[in-house]
Amino acid sequence: MQFAGRYTGDNIINTYGSEFSSAATTIGFAVKPKNGLAGFVSSAGNASFKRGAIRISDAFEFLNAPTATVAIGTDVTMTSRFKINALGDITSSGKINGRDILAELDALNAGGGGGITYTVNTFYAELGGYVVKIWDSGKHGLVVAMQDQIKSTFFQVLNTTNTANNHDADGAAVKGWRIPTLNEAALIVKEHANIGGFTANAFYWTSHSMGDLRYIVVQFDTTPIYSHYPSSTYQARSRVVREF
Repeated sequence: MQFAGRYTGDNIINTYGSEFSSAATTIGFAVKPKNGLAGFVSSAGNASFKRGAIRISDAFEFLNAPTATVAIGTDVTMTSRFKINALGDITSSGKINGRDILAELDALNAGGGGGITYTVNTFYAELGGYVVKIWDSGKHGLVVAMQDQIKSTFFQVLNTTNTANNHDADGAAVKGWRIPTLNEAALIVKEHANIGGFTANAFYWTSHSMGDLRYIVVQFDTTPIYSHYPSSTYQARSRVVREF
């Protein structure tokens, strides 16, 4: 591998201004070939790398790099939270959106399943709504959408549960929405004030059928649950759920 004369004396890489860096831990700096040190790179035209394994610090100069940010040949601290060692491993804990990514990956590797756990009766944007039930120690559960979908007949609602326009941004970002069962509707009734957005005194569809293409509707803002069994042409509101 050769460096022609056009590289001589100029910075060939400059990552200043990276949007992923911060004032305290700037990862951007200028890089240029070393000037003939130990025979690795020469400023003369047509000079070449020395054969055999080399370290990047033997071949290039890193200009204006804060010592707290770069330790050539050992570890490179990418931010105050992450460090990548010479083997390419992330060696210090870091969080994204409040989650400890390394801990979750460790749990995933150790348990053979999802390492992320969730808490009941809590809103999670990444799940698309409000968790009303969990199982498997919080790795799985049931989520309620944060807004009503449409008001229509049961089968029209059934065919539009995953239509993006019927959801807020969080709900539209995930799939698997369906009409709740009667038992799931009872969970929604208990948390309806915290979930919010329900129409007062309105009836909502459940998937509970008596076997004649008619389905039970319920009111979510009443306790105990109030339901009735309308005709197949009845139009009720919908508030869908999904499992994670």
